Amino acid sequence: MAKTKRKWVVLDWTKDGVLRAQDIPYDETTSIKTKIDSVSGSPDDDFTTLSSADSISLTDEVLIYDKSIGGYRKTTVVEIRGSGEVTTATSYTEQATSFTDSTGLYYVDISHNLDSTGVVSISSYDSTSWLQIIPLTVDITDNNTVRLWFSENPGSIDVLVLPYTSNSDEQYKETITSFSLVDGKYQANVAHSLDASPPIQISCYDSTNMELIVPYEVELLTDSTASLLFSEEPVSIDVFVTSYNTSPYGYSETIASFTSSGDQYYVDVSHSLDSRPLDVSCYSTSTNKQIFPSEVELTDTNTARLWFDIDPTSIEVIISKTAYNTTNITANATTTFAITNSDLVSNKYTATHNFSQQYVTCQVYNNNDRLIMPDEITLTNTNSLEVDLTGAAPISGTWHIVVSP
Repeated sequence: MAKTKRKWVVLDWTKDGVLRAQDIPYDETTSIKTKIDSVSGSPDDDFTTLSSADSISLTDEVLIYDKSIGGYRKTTVVEIRGSGEVTTATSYTEQATSFTDSTGLYYVDISHNLDSTGVVSISSYDSTSWLQIIPLTVDITDNNTVRLWFSENPGSIDVLVLPYTSNSDEQYKETITSFSLVDGKYQANVAHSLDASPPIQISCYDSTNMELIVPYEVELLTDSTASLLFSEEPVSIDVFVTSYNTSPYGYSETIASFTSSGDQYYVDVSHSLDSRPLDVSCYSTSTNKQIFPSEVELTDTNTARLWFDIDPTSIEVIISKTAYNTTNITANATTTFAITNSDLVSNKYTATHNFSQQYVTCQVYNNNDRLIMPDEITLTNTNSLEVDLTGAAPISGTWHIVVSP
């Protein structure tokens, strides 16, 4: 049998014959180097721009820069903008008005379509008073749905969902299975390495059933480490950590003055984010421990009133409307309104989408899922629009209005 000479792959860049990207085929006609060179995104971009020579369509696979691995990876195109920008999901808002009675408790399923099992934060507010309503528990049903449980029927709520995104350098996920017994509580540290100052948002979910678990206490030990205390020992939890951005996506402020009202204290925070619902977190500036307001009221789209049972002395407030900084909102970030004839006022319906964007796309489908042209659509402001259905009124069954940025 004839012997063949073994050829070793040279990986040392100081030697001749080193293996290069241009020597590795991507497909029958393209090398890895050519494919990488066609991507003009950089580690500092929040989206990837493809060169004009590229011809792409939805569901195509492309290479993008992934901050979490410090290199390029293959992904699927979910949206193409005119400028060639490919973006990732940021957040989802929805107004829920229908709740299911289940043995004395009420739940609603929120279909956020963010394709993220790791939901970082969920906030809900009464649609009329804009007072925060905290669910009894939150279940992550699947990658695109969360179920919120309430002790009473809340009537109508506005819900904000912020997802975990693996390719964001402002988020961190860790599964914890080991806890230490400290003064009757169970403790674990999370080394997120986000170097986050101001403080961060931390959410915990049971790793098995993905139910929300609220820690007894959260303490920020350093800018990169947090301590979690639990009243009962969890078996396994998934911890999601998010650092917040500055305007226009987030706002932070140190507050040391509070107004006394009866036996409570409040402060108005002017965040200028022009949006609601929002996510609100508070930390003591002296202990770095998380403080939960007794009530949060979104007075308007630029102001939040926080109520406390005792004077907190000095706190850091973090308010956010998206999970991380991004230039665009994807096609997944749509809001659907299910309406009946009783929802119309003078044959018109006001849809509050909270996209903070004046020019949006609006489509109307009747009870037979047929696209209908309304009499008129008026873009009232950057967060709402009015649909005139005079020509179709009274409407039968349930119609759907779909709004996307």
